[in-house]
Amino acid sequence: MTPRRTRTRTNGRRPDGFERAADLGSTSASIHVACRRFREKKWDDMVRHATIAVGGGTLSAASVPFVSVLLGVGMVMTAGIEGAADRDKVREYYRAKHYLEAGARVNFDIGDSPLHTALGRLATLLYSRVLFQLGLREYDGYTHEIPVHSFLPRANHRALRAGDPGVIAEHDRGIATRCANCNRAAPGGATFKQCVRCRAAWYCTKTCQVNAWKSGHKFDRKQRF
Repeated sequence: MTPRRTRTRTNGRRPDGFERAADLGSTSASIHVACRRFREKKWDDMVRHATIAVGGGTLSAASVPFVSVLLGVGMVMTAGIEGAADRDKVREYYRAKHYLEAGARVNFDIGDSPLHTALGRLATLLYSRVLFQLGLREYDGYTHEIPVHSFLPRANHRALRAGDPGVIAEHDRGIATRCANCNRAAPGGATFKQCVRCRAAWYCTKTCQVNAWKSGHKFDRKQRF
């Protein structure tokens, strides 16, 4: 009698019951395995199982924000969080932004277990990073080319919610060397003068600050998040 062949993972071990059920399309098992991959920091496999959970067609409304956050976190961590330097990375950032925003609509209220808390905090922080990187790319240094669409307050708001003010300082360093009105670069790594109210724009001269105010920055300063 020919012995039955047993599938193995790439690391040589046998898949357990949850992994077998996930590979067969079980939504609940896929979520379980995706959470396990989150703990193990195996981002590609986490995205794969979260995608299976979404594609199963039996995802409950209560689980949608949680699985969306799993997908968004996995996509950002797989692509890397430093810079939107190439087209593939930009595409992944936009995909991740979509899924993270699906979770953001319920304020990342995805549970209070240690797993949920850790995932929610990381998701909030990564959402901040994605907003910042896409904002820099889209506006090429301008912080509010379109009134009421400044990306920096949104990015910093999410960083504050994640409890990481160091990210805000990093964001500020990233754009404080560009005038928010004329896009002039500060010489020798210096920084320009910051708008003291919104703290989301820097100007090379008083003239640029006044011109930006007239062209729409007065609406930017009223943003609430």
